[in-house]
Amino acid sequence: MTVNSVRPRCPATGRLLEVDRCDAYFFDHELDHLPGMVLVSGMFDLARSTGMGTLETPGRRLTLVAEFPRFCELDAPVDMRPRGRPPTLSAWASQNGEAVFTGLCATHPEPPTIPVQSGMDYNFVEAAEPDLVHRRDPGNVLISRMAKCEGAWTVAIREPGPGHRLATTPFTPYRAETLVDAARQFVTMICHTVHDTPMDSRFVLTRIDGDWPGGLCSPSFLRWIPQAPQRGRRRTEFELVTGGPGAPVCGRLAFEYFTMSPAGYRRLRRQSAPV
Repeated sequence: MTVNSVRPRCPATGRLLEVDRCDAYFFDHELDHLPGMVLVSGMFDLARSTGMGTLETPGRRLTLVAEFPRFCELDAPVDMRPRGRPPTLSAWASQNGEAVFTGLCATHPEPPTIPVQSGMDYNFVEAAEPDLVHRRDPGNVLISRMAKCEGAWTVAIREPGPGHRLATTPFTPYRAETLVDAARQFVTMICHTVHDTPMDSRFVLTRIDGDWPGGLCSPSFLRWIPQAPQRGRRRTEFELVTGGPGAPVCGRLAFEYFTMSPAGYRRLRRQSAPV
């Protein structure tokens, strides 16, 4: 079981989450804390290694809940403990005795989604600009540029290239992590391009929830029905569709977060740093 990696301890005490801070995907840009996708990926890998098997199997539906009650720092061990048993796994990650992550990953049977294949629309061929999704390496951009389709802003989910941490073989389902991070990138792009959030703003993620069918392959899309930006903590919800941008909804992903100025973020980090 690896994030990079999750090393087994004794069953009663959980597993240590070990992450290479030079990882080209998780640390694509400079960070002062462990990114939330490390913890989500750790939970998915924990689920795969404790009896749930391949989460992306057609004929099963995946449910995700992830909460981030405090920042996960870079300089202290992270202990991730599983609870429950297949088809449901709960995970609790702690650092210095404080919870930094709680999550739930569950599957249940559902007839496979059979999309009406329409091919990739020309509007979704080009990748999003890396800076709009807070990436430096274009290979880590998991969504296309967005286009307006029937009143909704829509992006295609891009398949990671060969050699990427999230790469799969051709014509096989996206990894669950790809869907989650594609939606996270879409949130970021919406903030900058639709809500005019300054490019130097910092994003603080507090919760992810969603459910979608296993077996989703390219072409699949994320749709967002425009809403005015909220003050304070925001919630942005996406529809997942497969086969074409106008296909029926087959899943959803939602993010709760808030944005801060660089100065406000520095103050928050001083307050949240361990004594």
